Amino acid sequence: MITKDLKKKKITVAGLGKSGISALTLLSEMEIMPKGCDNDENIKNKAEVAALIKKGIQIAAGKDCEKIISESDIIILSPGIDQRKSIYTDAAEKGAIVTGELEFAWSFTKKPVVAITGTNGKSTVTELISDILELSGKRVFRGGNLGTPLSGAILNQDEFDVMVLEISSFQIDTIIDFRPDVALLLNVTQDHLDRYKNFQAYTISKTNIFKNQTENEVCILNAEDLKPVKGNPRQSFFNRNTEKGNNAFVENGFLYISFNKEKFKIDIKEFGLNGRHNLENLSASAITALEAGASIEGLKKAIRTFKGLPHRME
Repeated sequence: MITKDLKKKKITVAGLGKSGISALTLLSEMEIMPKGCDNDENIKNKAEVAALIKKGIQIAAGKDCEKIISESDIIILSPGIDQRKSIYTDAAEKGAIVTGELEFAWSFTKKPVVAITGTNGKSTVTELISDILELSGKRVFRGGNLGTPLSGAILNQDEFDVMVLEISSFQIDTIIDFRPDVALLLNVTQDHLDRYKNFQAYTISKTNIFKNQTENEVCILNAEDLKPVKGNPRQSFFNRNTEKGNNAFVENGFLYISFNKEKFKIDIKEFGLNGRHNLENLSASAITALEAGASIEGLKKAIRTFKGLPHRME
């Protein structure tokens, strides 16, 4: 585990954007003194970074990054940093653990985790699943790649019943043991080909969200666009009726759900989002939320009240 004997390790957080700052802050609050680095020569002028320096955290900028990375036992990368760069592969060859903020924060998480990935619709679905769970009486942390990084919720995680996380392919690329209790893959379309060799490599990155899951966890797939699953999770489906597994789909103005051998038919005329893609998002959100402990009544309330995210359809 990455968390073993952290106080004895030389830890560097690379990339001091939102997730990097969050990871450094968590470590310092755990009385572990990491180092931070960023390619931006002026990063020390950033208010959040200046506050960390006042706490005694050493920050390297620009060319000074290379030295502290080469001396590190654990390197925690922000999502925007490509772990395949030679500076990180060289460190890994010398025995350093190179991972990401998601893996680091998850290793401290004691609550069930719902992870949502896909090329399109992640943010809308993350919010809708969170609303369904909250309207079912759950205390929900919503964040990850959307809003607050998971690191920012670790010290107060007892305030939540479930952690709902939007996850990017860049975050998935640096996981080691990350194993969400419920994982949803919405879709995979052409994207980020400046980062990945080809579409197949990008698809593999997305499906790796399931790679550590066992029969005790659930993966949720688009029944119209099934992808290979490397782990061994229980499978549920959205977007089409299926003979096996729990599933949800929309047809003729109704949301149909088969869940734990029960069937439900819900009128969705009050659902606030337009377009076929949002009906797919609804069916994906419904089955995912139910797998995470939501109620049918909570789902019905969310269908009536959810209005989507700002600027998505305006």
